[in-house]
Amino acid sequence: MAVDADEVIETSQYDALKLQKYKGTWELVACQKGGGTEGVWYERWAYPQIYRNKESTPMGKAFPQKIVLGDDRKAREVLTRLLTMLQREKPPY
Repeated sequence: MAVDADEVIETSQYDALKLQKYKGTWELVACQKGGGTEGVWYERWAYPQIYRNKESTPMGKAFPQKIVLGDDRKAREVLTRLLTMLQREKPPY
């Protein structure tokens, strides 16, 4: 699905994030640039892994890659905490 360029935050030449609200829950969705020279943004999709019988196999259906942030209050809390971590002199990694 193509994404409006005004809805994404570019993180590199071909990568971006989109903040969206779905059924009352905020999410960060990974996007990638495609479409040749026109540079159309698309949601990035992947096949999640299922672990059964000591084996990891991809599911039969792809889903958008996203990080669920939670409801309004929780999403603000998570994003504020991330910003605080980024502003530290010594990151936790």
